[in-house]
Amino acid sequence: MLHEGAGRSGAELVADLRTSLDRLLDEAASMPAERWSTLAHRAADHH
Repeated sequence: MLHEGAGRSGAELVADLRTSLDRLLDEAASMPAERWSTLAHRAADHH
């Protein structure tokens, strides 16, 4: 994965990261509250 971006400029890599982050935030915003609760409990169980 890192090698794929080796020839790209920093600005291009940052733009990709922002796009990915925007997608993640959109998914998180649309997730029902009950799902967040389930994820939080699972994460706590793994620590």
